[in-house]
Amino acid sequence: MEEDPDFFQTDGIENQYQMEDDDEAEFAARNVTLMSYMRTVKASEEAMEIDHSLTDDLQQKDFEEDCEQEQQNKSQSYNNLLQKNKTKKTCRKYTREKVVEFCCLMQEGWPIKAAANKSGIILATAYRYAQYYSQHQEIPDIWKPRGPPKEHILGEVHELFIRKLIDQRGTYTLEYLRETLMQNFPQVVISKTAFYHFIRDNCALSIKKFQLISEYRNSDETKQKRRKALQEWLADKDMDFEKNCVFLDEAGFNLHISRTRRWSRQRKPCKVLKPKSKGRNITILGAISLAGIIDISLRVPEVLGSASKKRSADGKVFKVAAKIGTRTEHFYNYLQNVLDVLNKNNLLGQYIVMDIAPIHKNESIRQLIESKGHKCAYLPPYSPFLNPIEEFWSKVKYHVKRSALDTNDTLTRRITKACQTVTLSDCQGWIRHSISFFQDCLDLAEMM
Repeated sequence: MEEDPDFFQTDGIENQYQMEDDDEAEFAARNVTLMSYMRTVKASEEAMEIDHSLTDDLQQKDFEEDCEQEQQNKSQSYNNLLQKNKTKKTCRKYTREKVVEFCCLMQEGWPIKAAANKSGIILATAYRYAQYYSQHQEIPDIWKPRGPPKEHILGEVHELFIRKLIDQRGTYTLEYLRETLMQNFPQVVISKTAFYHFIRDNCALSIKKFQLISEYRNSDETKQKRRKALQEWLADKDMDFEKNCVFLDEAGFNLHISRTRRWSRQRKPCKVLKPKSKGRNITILGAISLAGIIDISLRVPEVLGSASKKRSADGKVFKVAAKIGTRTEHFYNYLQNVLDVLNKNNLLGQYIVMDIAPIHKNESIRQLIESKGHKCAYLPPYSPFLNPIEEFWSKVKYHVKRSALDTNDTLTRRITKACQTVTLSDCQGWIRHSISFFQDCLDLAEMM
């Protein structure tokens, strides 16, 4: 399918939605379309609301960062000034021919300074060579002969031992692994640096950020449900992941979503001030298919009129506005929008693939989908890898996290730009990636 020039359309909405204080006013929940497939969306004035007090917080944060950067620049300038005032010493290596030439000139009666200038050796080194030559009557031996290459201390048996330890527990420290290895192999004595290089190069191991996975993902009951779902999908001759499936899900965002890694000076810890509030979470609902992005909408969170009471550390009681998550009626309204987009673009007879969240399995959801000429398909439990939209959220969040939000940027605009980086080939590749797990699910394999 060729890409339509209106493939990515946005509302022209700038998200001025910022974090809110706890005593915020009540407003109605609504969905705001950020991006839609082959459809022009009229700009809406109901996108987001400004919280001026928290905008001031962001401005204060920017001011503090500017002060810190200015202080670092001053320190760097001072260090550069000190470095320029230091006398630079360079280490020179002379070939054996030059040293022999210098010694021959001395034998011919040349002064040390003249012989040094003739052979190109600095005067301080020339005096040291002359002293050595006068004492030992031989040319200075400034080259250490290289011996045979060192044999590897660790071999295959040690590699298997280390791998077995790491398979037992992947959180062992490098020092613990080294000490355990030397305790079990008394003839082995190895430094920390050499052991690290062996771990990295020979064992092909590296430290990675681990991901927590529920133990229920690989329970016998879950494996059976996964196989049953796959068998039903494959038995349905009309269902095809690569032709007539639309994948739906929602993801949460907030103002302070950012990368968990940051540059820092050597030998200094990397610490970042944590905001007093991360702001209210907002929910983005998305739908993709082999044709690309179908619809991306923002659900503005709803605040209840009633508020709960909380007690602070100093004993004062204050009210906290109760917030509502995504409910069935919210998803119902969004689903209506998605189905309208499908029908307007003649994408009929689609299978709407969703997880088994309660808001997705409500009977009203099924009736709505079937009334529009489509069908429901529910993912088995603990099987996010079978939903290609999970990879979509991963790419969107990656681009949102690339840099922290400041007063010149807004969350909705950042999310919209991140969605625009998703290509048609991305969606097709994510769908094929999910299909690659089908056989493992049928074989009751463990999914990590």
